[in-house]
Amino acid sequence: MKIFTKASLFSLSALLITGCTTSVPVLQGQFGDQHGAATHANIQAHAVKPSAQQKANTYIPADPARTALALEKYRQGKVDASASAQTE
Repeated sequence: MKIFTKASLFSLSALLITGCTTSVPVLQGQFGDQHGAATHANIQAHAVKPSAQQKANTYIPADPARTALALEKYRQGKVDASASAQTE
């Protein structure tokens, strides 16, 4: 009797589990063309668009003194690994 009960429970569980599977993605066709529009709007709201003048100015002058100091610190092993990258 125990074997029959266990076999019945197993069969019932297998049938219930197979009822949850599908060969087609569940949400296929559920979203229209506007899906994700809010995300795109948020990205656009936070993006800073450079002006034509800023786009044209691609020259970034090098700072030879700063470069030399960084190389010297590196060669001497005095680079502070805990220092975070910063912009000026």
